[in-house]
Amino acid sequence: MRAKTFFWAVLLLGAGFSGFFPFPPGDCAGPESVCWAGASAVKIEFSSSVLVHRKRVTLWDLCNPEGIPGDWMALLSSIDLGEAPSPGTEKYIEAPQLKSFVHRVLSSRGKDPAQWELSIPDRILIRRESMQVSREQIEGIYRDYVLSRGPWSPQDVVIRGIQYSGPVDLPAGELSYEVTSHPQERFMGNVAVTIQFSVNHEKDRSLRVSGKVDVFQDVVVTSQPLKRNDVVSAKDVELQKMNISESPDRFATKIDQVVGKRVLRDVGLRQAVPLADLDNPPALKRGAAVTMLYDLPGLRLTAKGQVREDAGVGDTVRVINVMTNRTVHCRVLDPTTVRVIP
Repeated sequence: MRAKTFFWAVLLLGAGFSGFFPFPPGDCAGPESVCWAGASAVKIEFSSSVLVHRKRVTLWDLCNPEGIPGDWMALLSSIDLGEAPSPGTEKYIEAPQLKSFVHRVLSSRGKDPAQWELSIPDRILIRRESMQVSREQIEGIYRDYVLSRGPWSPQDVVIRGIQYSGPVDLPAGELSYEVTSHPQERFMGNVAVTIQFSVNHEKDRSLRVSGKVDVFQDVVVTSQPLKRNDVVSAKDVELQKMNISESPDRFATKIDQVVGKRVLRDVGLRQAVPLADLDNPPALKRGAAVTMLYDLPGLRLTAKGQVREDAGVGDTVRVINVMTNRTVHCRVLDPTTVRVIP
């Protein structure tokens, strides 16, 4: 149902507002003023329903133009009544109030009330020409933006549960829009954007739109159950499409991320392999004998050592130099060799 609002002119007059009258009564000095003494009687007929196209409403917008002289049109067009109704709403003026208003305004312009005839319906309804952005358009704008900004292939994305306040009513005109989102938006999971609608290149209304964006990617899952401390081989895992929207960085997405790694807990059949539950298998056990490499500028030395803790290839480990009994930090190169870290 359209909202109906009592029109501005009556409210302003009731408050003693005099801004409608650019010239005091009887003043003919203004650039668009007309001296009305001696003019013939003019009939002004007002319409019962008015559709306006601009942001402001003038007295001329309410009139039936037929039979009104051009100088009268200029006068009536110069009398501003206020803002037009918002799209989707209505305003109205009652006949007694409009008649009183017209008498005051025309009298203030030096016009004798006996020289005009007013035909005013009981009520004048004012609406603004409008257009509506439909639900289909809003959801299409949201989908296009999400799919164009996310790093995912459109065929891997499912958008659902789009929410917003409803269809958008705007003034009629040339429609354009701009969509923005948080600078760090990942375009997966709960995604919210703001659509700024403009009419004739002027911003009119912004709309917040949110939705659920599901992204399906290849995830490494087990092809057979794995026990704690098992080292993963290529035959133990395979790729399977899964929804990663809730935890995009939690699971391995490539086979080579898991092969050769040790699992830190049991993993059941067809379960995704969390990256946090993988580490390098120990290449060295505590107490193992190793060869220590000392790489110095222009010189390479070796010494016998003994590791003080379990470690995998690439790990940093403490090693005792057997000859000096000093403990140094080394990088594990393979199950028998470490390099001393300077």
